[in-house]
Order: sequence, then structure tokens, then C-alpha cells
Amino acid sequence: MRIKHLELYNFKSFKRAQIVFNPDINVIIGPNGSGKSNICDSLKFLLGEKSLTQLRAKSSKDLVYRGAKDSYVKGIFETPEGDQVELIRGIHNDKVFYKINGKKVPRSEYVSFLAIQGITNSSRIFILQGQIDKLVSMGKKDREQFFADGAGTIHFDLRKEEAMKEISFVDQRINEISLVLGEKLGLLEELEKEAERAREFLSLKQRIDLLKKSIAYKRYKEKEAILKKEKEEILELGKRREELLSQIEGIKQRIKEIEEEKLKLSQELTNNERAKLYAELEKEKEELEKQRSQLRELETIRFEKSKLHKQLLEKRQQLAQEVQSLERYATKKEENEEIDKALNELSQLSQELSQIEQRLGALKGKKESLGALTSEFGSIEEINKELSKINQKIKESFNLEREYSQKLKQLDEKLSELRKKQGELRAYAVRSSLGDFIKELRNTIPGIYDLVINLIEFDPKYAEAVDAMGGRLLNIVVEDLEVAKKLSQIFRSRRLGRVSIIPLRELMVEYIPDVNVGLGRLKNYISSDPKFQKVIDYVFGDVVLVRDFDEAKAYVGKYRMVTLAGEFFEKSGVVSVGKSHQAISSTKVLKQLEEEISRLEQEKQQLNRSLYEHREYVQTLRERKSRLEQQLQIIKRAVNMEEFEKINKAITELEERKKKLEEKKTSLEHYLESFGDIVKERERLAKLKGEYEQKYSQLNELDEQIKNLDKELKELDIQIRVLGDK
Repeated sequence: MRIKHLELYNFKSFKRAQIVFNPDINVIIGPNGSGKSNICDSLKFLLGEKSLTQLRAKSSKDLVYRGAKDSYVKGIFETPEGDQVELIRGIHNDKVFYKINGKKVPRSEYVSFLAIQGITNSSRIFILQGQIDKLVSMGKKDREQFFADGAGTIHFDLRKEEAMKEISFVDQRINEISLVLGEKLGLLEELEKEAERAREFLSLKQRIDLLKKSIAYKRYKEKEAILKKEKEEILELGKRREELLSQIEGIKQRIKEIEEEKLKLSQELTNNERAKLYAELEKEKEELEKQRSQLRELETIRFEKSKLHKQLLEKRQQLAQEVQSLERYATKKEENEEIDKALNELSQLSQELSQIEQRLGALKGKKESLGALTSEFGSIEEINKELSKINQKIKESFNLEREYSQKLKQLDEKLSELRKKQGELRAYAVRSSLGDFIKELRNTIPGIYDLVINLIEFDPKYAEAVDAMGGRLLNIVVEDLEVAKKLSQIFRSRRLGRVSIIPLRELMVEYIPDVNVGLGRLKNYISSDPKFQKVIDYVFGDVVLVRDFDEAKAYVGKYRMVTLAGEFFEKSGVVSVGKSHQAISSTKVLKQLEEEISRLEQEKQQLNRSLYEHREYVQTLRERKSRLEQQLQIIKRAVNMEEFEKINKAITELEERKKKLEEKKTSLEHYLESFGDIVKERERLAKLKGEYEQKYSQLNELDEQIKNLDKELKELDIQIRVLGDK
């Protein structure tokens, strides 16, 4: 590809330039600074060079003509096929743009087009001074890269790299999709399990419905059979009733015949014989009446026995049906031995707990009967409980008293230490009347604030470092220069000596950044009203707080410093040491100490008061304890304490045993709850077995009763027949 025309617009030193290239060799000549190198740079820029170093620029702004905002280089090239291609590369608002034949394209497409034409690196096109020597001295790798660039294979390498990136991206997406697919498959498997459980549930539900219908139909058939049997029994009883009525009619007929025979005999017999026969007849009549009465009683008894017999038969029929329905459950073998074992153990525990409850009830009743004599003073148990509470309170009170004593001791030690410090500070406190004088002036002249030392707050442990600031702490802070002027006149007129005044409004303070040296700036440890921040910056701003002399030595000459012990280092290296006989901050620290001492003394008084009240309370508890112990002795003499203690011991042991059993029972119940429906089925089967055994026993008893009733009914029938024959 050959260049035919080059146009520069606002590129480097060219406002606008157009260069036409001939097909043969072209030479650009000119004096130094005429722009020959800039034309080479424009060609490099046009052919995709990215390195600003290669373009002899520090930033993209250096590529734009001074004062201009936009810049571009346009080149018209001829391809080997004879086609013309227009390439443009420019800068707009510090952003680079590319165009091919007037169409704006991304850099990748622009570079790819150049690579197809065999232009992959502009540095390979331009042979600069010393480049031949550099080529000769190149290593194997660099030379291979050079020839690859020249051969134009780098275009394919770039495409290969892009293809590999796309393959990597596709592999990553496949992995992500595989993970998602795995999660979905897991979810699908869970859903299939849920569906299987739902199908199983529906199957079981249908089976239950079928079983319910079968049971209902069976019960209907059983009731129908019972009804049929009862109808047969009613018919049989009707027949029996007819037989009995026939027998009664026979008896009545027999009585009538006897009456007729009696009448006939009475006519035949003489009076004496009649009297005798009448007497015998009367006797026989009485006997007959007695037999009739006996017959009626026997019939009544038989009727009742028959009724009872019928009821027993009905009950037996019902029991037989229940036994039959329970039999298949009672004979069913349970499969899970662990659950059976747990259920048996739970049953045994319940029985044992029931027995313990009964024994506890009996023992507590006996205990109450033994403790009846304690009604006047209360039960022994209540007294013991109250004594236990009182002992616990006394123990707690002892601990509290010890705590109060320790606090008082600590307060005394702290007060002693503070008073010692107070004495030391009083020796160094400022004894001037300057503070009082300023206080008086504040009442008469508005705008006077106070001494610097009175406007700041700090921890007493930094007192010596603050004192090292010297006379600045006694500077007077006022509102402005007008107030400073009034104050100056007063000092002159009264000849009060020299003092520095800080006018807050006119005070100028330079910004001093914080440093990572020692403990930081001293001003960081000083607090005050925000309106006086400039004062703190002026007095303490450039001073660094360090721990000790050795730490300060490393920074001498760099910062103004002060140690915690009050040693002051100037930037010049001058060090001020020792302690002033009138420490400026001592008065302020002394005031803080006195306030702290006053607070601690009040706390001590409060503790002493609390301790006294507490001891009074403990004395009350001890008196109550003494009275309760006397009452306990009286009760013990009135009650058999040995037996009482045995009962208490037995109750305690039983309650402990009950507690353990209940815990074990709860544990078993939790264990069985984990088996859900299986346990419920086992419990139902166990209950059905119990019902089966109970019903079966009742059935046997009914069979025996029915057997006895049958025997009695037979005997009654014999007696009735005998009486009927008579």
C-alpha cells in the first residue's frame, strides 16, 4: 500500500498542511525546527502508533496545535489492486477517533485493516538512526518478532488471541450453565421425590377411604345379623309366652275342676265329713294359693332371668364382634423392635410415674397430718424455706458488704493519691492575681474573654506538656483590636507590666497539617469552645507531642516538639527542660483535682450511708432468722422429727426419681416423635391389644354368666312345670 497524499490539521506545530507524495523516492528537507520530524510523527500517528514516547509527546495534548481543541491526520493510500483508501486518525476533546473511507470505526477494526495491508507496527516501517545496528544486535526472540511483523502474520496472531478469548468465555459460560443445570437437576430430583410422596399420600388416602367404607359395610352387616337374631328371639319368646299362657289356662281349668269336685263331694258328705273335708280343702286351698304365689314368683324370677339372659347375650354378641374386629390387630406382629422397646419402656415409665405419684400423695398426706401441730407457727418446710432464703440473703449481703468495703478502700486510696497530688500542685500553682483582674475587667469591658489557660480543657496527664508552652498560656483573648486597645490603655495607666493580647477577629493562623510523628500534634489533645479554635492553632498548632527525649531526638530540626515530661525542642535544636516554680497549668489542674476530690468524697459519704443501711438490714435478717430457729425448735419438740425427716427424705428421693423419670420419658417421647406415623400406629396397636385382652376377658366372664343363667333358667322351668302339674 502506497501513500499518495497526507493532510495535517492542528497536529503538533502544523496549523494546516498538505503534502503530496510521488510514486518514486520523496525527500523532505528543511532547517532545524521546520517540522520534518513532526511529519514523520504524523505518519506514525496515522499508522496506529500508541506509544507517546515514539510520537515524542508527554500527553495527547502535546499532539494538538497550541490553542486548538481538535486535531487529525488524514492520508490517502493506493492498494496493490489500484483502489484508493482514505484513513483518518484524530483527537477530539482528548479522545482519539478513527475513520476508514469516512466511516468512523473502533481501533480494533482500524488496526486489523492495517494488519491486512501488512502494516502491523509503525516502528518497523520507519528506519531511524541506529536502527540497523539495533537490528543486528537483536536477540533471537526479538528478531523473530521483527520478521513476523514484517511478514504480516501478527494479524493472524491477534485473531487467534481473540478466538482463544472467545473460546475461554464460551468455556466459562458452559461451566456456569453446567452449574445452573446441576442445581436445576437437583431441584427436579427433589420435586420428583415430592411428587412421589404426594402420589403415595393419595394412594394411602384412597386406601383409607376404601377401608372406612369396608368397615362401615361390615358393621352394617353385623347389625343386620343382630337384628335378625333378635327377631328370631322375639318369636321364640312369643312362643314361650303362648306356652306359659296355655299352662296358666290349664292350671285355671284344674282349679275349676277341683272346685266342681269339691262341690260334688260336699253334697255327698255329711256335715261332719263335710266339715273335715272343708278343713282339708281349706288347707289344700292355702297350699295351692301358696304354690300359686310361688309360681308367680318363679315366673317373675324367670322373666327377669330371661331378660338378663337376653341382655347378656346381646352384650356377648357385641363383645364377640368387638373381639373379632380387634383380633387381627391384637395378633398382628410389630416389625420395629427398637420402637416396640421404646414404647414398652415408655409404658413402664408411665406406670412407675403413676406409682410414684400415688406414693408421693400418701407421703404428703402423712406429712400434713404430722405437721398439723405446726399450724400456729407454719410448717417446718415453710420455715426451712424461709430460713434458706434468709441465709441466702445474709450471704449475698455479706458479699455486698465486702464489695462496699472494697469500694471504700479504693476510694480512700484514690483520695489519698489525689490529696498528695493536690499538695504538690498547690506548691506550683500560679499565685498572681492576673486571672482575677481579667475577671473584673470582663464585667466592665465587653469583648474580653479570658486567659488562654482558662479557655482550654485537657487531660491532667498532658499538664507538663501544656505548661511547656510557657507565657502563651497567659495571653489574654479578646474579641478584636478595639477591645485590645482599651485593655492596653488600662495596663499602661496602671503600670501593670507587659502582657500579650490575642484579638480573635484579626488573628491570622496558617494551616498546619497533621503529622504521623510521635503522638501527633499537641492541639489534638486540647479542647475548647469551637469559636476559640484559631487560638488553639496559634498557641499549640505547630507543636508535636512525643513520648520522651529519645523519641524526640530522631526529629530534631524538623519540628517543634514537647515530651510528656515537658521537655521542649525548638526547630533550631534548642531544648528547654526542668519545671517552673510556677507551673501555669497547675492552677487549672488543681481546680480539676479539687472537683474530683469533692465528687469522690460525696461518693464515699453515699457508700458509707449505704453500708450503714445495709448493716441495719442484715441485723433485721439475723433477728428474723433467730425467731424462725426458735419456732423450729418448738415444732421439733412437738413433732416426731425422726419420722418427719424420713418422710421428707422419702419425698425428696421420690421427687428426684420422678424428675429423672420425667426427663427420660420426655427423651423417649422426643425419640418416638421422630418416627411419626409409625409410633402412632404402634401406640394404636398397643391400645387395641389392651382393648382386645380386656374385651376377651369380659367375653369369657359373660360366657360364664350366661352358662350359669342357662342352668338357673332350666331349674326354674322344672320348678314351674312341677308346680303346673300340681
